[in-house]
Amino acid sequence: YELKDESFTAEAGKAYATDTTSASIEVTLPASPTAGDVIGIADAKGTWGSNHVFVLRNGNKIEGVEFDFTNNAAGTFFSLVYIDATTGWRVLARQQRWGAKSFVGPFS
Repeated sequence: YELKDESFTAEAGKAYATDTTSASIEVTLPASPTAGDVIGIADAKGTWGSNHVFVLRNGNKIEGVEFDFTNNAAGTFFSLVYIDATTGWRVLARQQRWGAKSFVGPFS
C-alpha cells in the first residue's frame, strides 16, 4: 500500500492506504482503464466516518452507472476492478468493521 493524505489520481495495479485524519480525500480513477485493471483503497487510520473518501469516476461508470461515490465507513477497505465500458468499475471486497456505515451510491 502507498500512503496518501491528500487527493490523488489512482493508478491501475496499485493499492492505497488513505489518511483522512485532517480532511476528506478525492480518489480519481484512471481515465483510460483496461479490462482487468485493479485498484485497492483502504482507510489507514479509521477516519472515513468523519472525513470521507470520494471516488471520482473520471468519465467511466462505476457499477454500471455514471455516478461518483463516497465511502464513509470508518476502518474499511475495498478494491475496484475495471470490466468494460458498460459495467465500468466493479466495487469488490467491501470489508467493514463491526458497526460501520455503508457506501453511498446508487448501487448500495
